[in-house]
Amino acid sequence: MARMPRGEPRSVPDPEGEMYDRAMAKVRAQREAEDRGLRSPAEMLEEFQKGPRIERPSLAQSFIPIVGPAWEAVADLQDGNYGGAAFNAAMAVGDALPAGAVVKGLRAASKGVGVLKKGSVTANAASKQILESRIGGKG
Repeated sequence: MARMPRGEPRSVPDPEGEMYDRAMAKVRAQREAEDRGLRSPAEMLEEFQKGPRIERPSLAQSFIPIVGPAWEAVADLQDGNYGGAAFNAAMAVGDALPAGAVVKGLRAASKGVGVLKKGSVTANAASKQILESRIGGKG
């Protein structure tokens, strides 16, 4: 028979109350187990994979920088596609840290510093240098 919060038996049979008591006992046991120590990553991954389903992004949503690949990575991880999850996570990081733009910017900056050191030339001076080096003809 189910018990009231103070520990006294209920006066009327309550089958739903007994199911509730069993469910709450299970929740308390899980919380106590979690309080005793940390869960392993495998347990957390298993819980994540059994949790609510994460819908995949639409085609348009998958093209949103950072968000699209990250969303795909999470959906792949939940589906157990670890290779796809790793690839999409790398794509999300690549969107966040555009290495190509950084390299191009550094290269342009180094050229700009070189121009400042050597000094820039006017259009007439540049055309004279081109003619003297015989790269281009008169024209």
